[in-house]
Amino acid sequence: MNNKIVRIAILAFQIVISLAIFILLAIGFAGGEEMEMMVRLSIPCLIQTISNLIFSILLFFYYKKTNSLDLQMAPVLLLSTSLENIRIFAYFAEYSYREPISQGIIATIFLFSMLLSAEMFCGSSIIHQSRSRISVNNYIICGIIATIAILIFGPRVTDLVHLESIWMYMLLIRVLYICAVLGFIVNIIINPRRSNVIIRLAMIALSSGNFLLSLRNALPLAYTGTILFFAGEITIGAILLKASRKLDTTYITDQIQSEIIAP
Repeated sequence: MNNKIVRIAILAFQIVISLAIFILLAIGFAGGEEMEMMVRLSIPCLIQTISNLIFSILLFFYYKKTNSLDLQMAPVLLLSTSLENIRIFAYFAEYSYREPISQGIIATIFLFSMLLSAEMFCGSSIIHQSRSRISVNNYIICGIIATIAILIFGPRVTDLVHLESIWMYMLLIRVLYICAVLGFIVNIIINPRRSNVIIRLAMIALSSGNFLLSLRNALPLAYTGTILFFAGEITIGAILLKASRKLDTTYITDQIQSEIIAP
């Protein structure tokens, strides 16, 4: 399928799911006191939704401007952020439907959207960067982490009605997702030897903020994570967009790729 059509379709889907989250939140504010309290406690999710949407738009224009070797990663990056917003939508929707069957279905979508996001991201990256020993080693470590997580928390997957078990999966899969994001940025787009301080700080903010966002029961940490995640994601997206406009990304990517795979 044409890469451009895929990018447009996924970006459109990202916009639709984001609007659905906003509508669900509006219904919550207009509803009872309990729903309003849920919305207030979920403000970090709302900010993350906006951040994912902005990041997707920046990525869309980045891949539109550049002819670099990593062009085929655009649909995967956009889809991963879309699935992240599906997870947020499921989190909000769980409060709207009290029937156990509905909760089970939502919890299932909640879990597998995260799994699919991480697996697609890592799998396509391994295929795309199969000649890069650095990259493959990164994702082997990610695979080991995911395997250990499944072995430890696997028996709880049958208890889909209670979202606490899903949160444990989400926390661990999120670590895998973060490793994939950072590995992709470092190994393909950014030259590890010449990356500036802003890039390093943005990646640290993105990874640490994303992790803190998982700690929903500790609101101060969740809000801190929201700020870090938003700052890191938007900074990286803006830098990539700026680079695509000012630099010959085809040449730069070729140069970085040759340095990565060089013995």
